[in-house]
Amino acid sequence: MNTDNLPPDQRKRGLFDRLKNLIPLTFRGQAVLFLFPLIVIISAVYTLESISTERKILRNEIIKKGETIAAITARNAELSLLSENLEQLKSSAQPLMELKDVSFVVFLDKRSMVLLNAGSHHPIDEVLTLDPNRGVRFEEYQDSFEFIVPVVTVKASEGLFLLEGNLSAPAVKEQIGWVCIGLSKEVMKRSERQIILRCGLLALAFSAGGLILLYLFITLASRPLYVLINAVKEVREGEHPEVPVMSSKSEIGRLTAEFNRMSRAIKEREDELNEN
Repeated sequence: MNTDNLPPDQRKRGLFDRLKNLIPLTFRGQAVLFLFPLIVIISAVYTLESISTERKILRNEIIKKGETIAAITARNAELSLLSENLEQLKSSAQPLMELKDVSFVVFLDKRSMVLLNAGSHHPIDEVLTLDPNRGVRFEEYQDSFEFIVPVVTVKASEGLFLLEGNLSAPAVKEQIGWVCIGLSKEVMKRSERQIILRCGLLALAFSAGGLILLYLFITLASRPLYVLINAVKEVREGEHPEVPVMSSKSEIGRLTAEFNRMSRAIKEREDELNEN
């Protein structure tokens, strides 16, 4: 039947009737339909929270990895930057570029001039400030993480050595340049997709398992009710059955006890009528 020409209220009523026919009218079916959305909501909330937590852990691990790589590279590049030896800088950059996460390696002198650029990196718009005591500088872009570390050399202060007359001159830190390491976000995004897929599959499995367990639980819980239904049918046919009471404190247990008393009362009344 074409319902396009019907008024809106009649179309809504027809849709409601069709949906009502699809919904099971049994207690078991109604209980499943009522509780299953709750299982889905709990599964969705837990899944979203797990995805968020794992993404944060993954991000922190990548940032920590980048800081470690940048710090090690800065220590190893001290002599190469001090002498501005491009061949040694290339030798230092080559094994780094072979790592799957590293997208670029840049060596800069203390004037912020690029000595070697391996890979493609975001240009540094500002002039970097010399600060030998500064730690790792972190920048985030759309496609990469950038880590800038000062390269520091330690030398003796001759002035202090002459004034104090010690056998060893005190150490003085001097910054000779920077190392810029970039980590691509592609690996992180691929790992995030795997996390989302895994958590999604776990959510589906949890929902399916919850539905099965819910159906089994409701089936066991409603079994005494169906026993009562069959007993009522027997009473209608003239018999006087008694149903065993599973739990006298539950609602179904009290209903079963009342049914047994009713069945006995009907039997006693029929016996009295038969005697009279």
